Amino acid sequence: MGRQNVAVDDKSEERLVWAVAGATVLAMLIWVFGFLVWDSGQLAGLAANGKFPNSTLGDVPGLLLHFFGHLGDPAQAWPEVARQQVGPTILLYVFLALQLAFVIAVIALVIRLVLRFRRRRKSRRLRLGFASPGEIDRLLSASAVQKKAPSVRPSQPKARAAEVGFPIGKDIRSNKELFGSVEDVFLIVAPPRQGKDVHFCIPYTIDAPGPVLMTSTRADAFGATVSMREKVGQVWVFDPNNMTSWPSRLRWSPVRGCEEPLRALSRASAFVAGAGVGEGVTNASYWTGVATSILRCYLHAAALANRTMADVVRWSTQPTNQEPVNILRWGESQGLAAPGWAGELEQASAADSETRGNMWNGVRRALDCFADPSVLASCSPGPEESFDVQAFLAGRNTLYVLGKEKKAGSVAPLVTAMMEDIFDQARAIASRMPNSRLDPPLTVELNEAAHIAPMPNLPGYMGDSGGFSIALHVYLQSLAQARSRWSEDEAAVMWDTAGHPGGDGWLRARQRPRRHLPAYW
Repeated sequence: MGRQNVAVDDKSEERLVWAVAGATVLAMLIWVFGFLVWDSGQLAGLAANGKFPNSTLGDVPGLLLHFFGHLGDPAQAWPEVARQQVGPTILLYVFLALQLAFVIAVIALVIRLVLRFRRRRKSRRLRLGFASPGEIDRLLSASAVQKKAPSVRPSQPKARAAEVGFPIGKDIRSNKELFGSVEDVFLIVAPPRQGKDVHFCIPYTIDAPGPVLMTSTRADAFGATVSMREKVGQVWVFDPNNMTSWPSRLRWSPVRGCEEPLRALSRASAFVAGAGVGEGVTNASYWTGVATSILRCYLHAAALANRTMADVVRWSTQPTNQEPVNILRWGESQGLAAPGWAGELEQASAADSETRGNMWNGVRRALDCFADPSVLASCSPGPEESFDVQAFLAGRNTLYVLGKEKKAGSVAPLVTAMMEDIFDQARAIASRMPNSRLDPPLTVELNEAAHIAPMPNLPGYMGDSGGFSIALHVYLQSLAQARSRWSEDEAAVMWDTAGHPGGDGWLRARQRPRRHLPAYW
């Protein structure tokens, strides 16, 4: 009871303080208005008669009492000795209007300076969190996005905001539409079923000004957008888990292109990272490196001998099989294979059985998804089947990459390798275009990125994709998810790269995303 009484007393005192402060401010405003009326009459008398009326500041209270009763002839509110000396009514009101306008302008300026101080002060106490209208216009308005068009999209220097950016909602105070540029990286963080798809992924996919690459662990976003995207360009669907009934599905081979050692290394690294090889074990970096080294040799050998992913999977279950070693030896003699890779693979396969088992364990884990025949079939295209990234990037085309979220046999390693490969090719193509920009810009919707596409280079891509006109939108359920999939430091890099206080691009939705978003940092 004592605590409740103290709380009630504190609240009563607070209300009393606010009431006294409000009454004081109101009294001051009334007195200021009275002074302005009196001063206007004095100035009108000076202008009309050449001298001030015989009145002092002490007459202001009485003047206020009578002024509103004599609006047609305000001179009647002055003391009797000064009434004849007050100038014409019209002149008095002109002076009153001018002085009121000046006072209102001064008050507005003071309020603006105070608010600006409160926004920028170092102390959190009394600091405001909302952006000013000027900051919104400079950073997040449609005109701010359009100003970037000549550099972001050289072919359309006068493009509309929707052609070089994405709407991110409305400012709840000014009701202005807010935009993020295609240069900006969006990191949307929200728990499941909080509207990430409905408010962001789906509309961004439908309205994207150029090609779209979307990943997802569910078919919802696919079903909501595919009909609209079909109307503006060609649609490809990579669906190894048979999540949709799309008739003509894309088949993609992880082996093709691995004649190039760097591409073989990149794909092997993506497979290993996507599978989470090394997580929760001692010397994780060592075992990750071993698995990557073996797998890159297999992919390189398969590409050189025109083999398929089925052969790579078979080799991974036969560590002592000399077939890939022989292919690499032949490739070295022809000047086609990477020097030394055959020796590395042969040395690894010659280790004792226990060590060899540990080394190949990571390789088998990276290729677990191919135990599903449908996944293996999705990665075994015919000679005439291919996915031309350059043709895909040339218009408003769409590539959907779908995969189920599951612990055993997840297609995340496969999707990760595919995404890394497309990213590398897109950046290479952009580097040959004007301003090193993709035109039209590429939109990448990494929905459930940690589950389906945990690309090892994603933190780096988030830092420089904007420079290639690649609009990268990453969706996570929590920051802990990012720390688990990448690392503490890389998750921090992802968060910082997506936006910073006062930066040109930001979108962090910790809570339920809304159509009307406050512009704040």
